[in-house]
Amino acid sequence: MKNNIKRVMVFVVFSFCLPVIAHPEAPAEKFPNSDKTIKDYCKKQWPENEKLRKHCEEEQVKALEALKKVKPEGIEKEKYETLRKHCEEEWPHNFAMREHCETEQIKALNKLKEGTPEDVPKSKFQVLKEKCLKTWKENFTMRAHCRKEQIKAIRELEGGRPEDISKENYGIITDACLESWPDNFSMRAHCVKEQVEAVRKLQKDGPDNVPEKEFAEIRQKCSEKWSDNFSMRVRCEEKEARSFLDNKD
Repeated sequence: MKNNIKRVMVFVVFSFCLPVIAHPEAPAEKFPNSDKTIKDYCKKQWPENEKLRKHCEEEQVKALEALKKVKPEGIEKEKYETLRKHCEEEWPHNFAMREHCETEQIKALNKLKEGTPEDVPKSKFQVLKEKCLKTWKENFTMRAHCRKEQIKAIRELEGGRPEDISKENYGIITDACLESWPDNFSMRAHCVKEQVEAVRKLQKDGPDNVPEKEFAEIRQKCSEKWSDNFSMRVRCEEKEARSFLDNKD
């Protein structure tokens, strides 16, 4: 009997001395004071509605359990830790939104694994990849969105010259926008679109209340001042025309 008691005591003492081995992918330490966090969050959201507060707590607990699951297959550990850190910082007190954030980040991470689209030059795809990585290093959702917008812009830019814009003017536009936005296709496409619309305005006659001769002088002055920026040339003409009418009155 005494020997049995000794064996039990030794086992208990030994058990307490063993190190606690947490799961390598989602250790409990990742969610300290989670019960208090949930209660405080839901109380703040629903201070006077016990039913909705309870529902909130249930949803938060459900999300917390999902967050404790292991890393999905096919996701690198370093990238998984990056997205977890991002979502934790984004939603420190809301486990439901943190779980949603992680789900979206994982979807985006899988999307980022896709290669160069067939209709996009590899050199341009490499430029946009580096641009989006630099801009959204720790946010895979925004990086994927960035890539999508950049690819869309490249396709717009590859569409070619509009028929109503001369080769000379379109060359000026594309050169100026390339110089302004060498690694940002979205902004370059926006730049080209604005400049094209400006050329169309400049192809029209001047205001009816400004004499033809005076407006021709205004147009020449603005053309010389803004030789490679049609948007600024339009603004210049509008400003000079207003100034002429003010002085006339």
